[in-house]
Amino acid sequence: MMLAEAEEIDIKRIRQHGFVGAVFVLLLYFLILTRLIQNAQTAADISGTFLIMGVVAVLIFQIAVNVGMVIGFMPVTGIPLPLMSYGGSSVLFSFLALGMVMNVRMSRFVN
Repeated sequence: MMLAEAEEIDIKRIRQHGFVGAVFVLLLYFLILTRLIQNAQTAADISGTFLIMGVVAVLIFQIAVNVGMVIGFMPVTGIPLPLMSYGGSSVLFSFLALGMVMNVRMSRFVN
């Protein structure tokens, strides 16, 4: 089964670093997602909470689909792993979404 170019980077990293490297990457994603959820719980308003939880939902979906493709549970679709895989629009979305989350977090410290 041929994988798209976006997924080859993840597989190459997993092959280089083995099981420990794959678990480490998933642990980093878990830490990012828990931090985002913590920011959603402490947001100043409900719209900020919804914005952050929407970003969390998109990231969880992308991570779950990509891990499912690499394992072989899901068909190969071409959804890149956020913040790691090659892809211009995916990286742009990830950085813009995390920037909006940072703005919501900073807005709770402003009067």
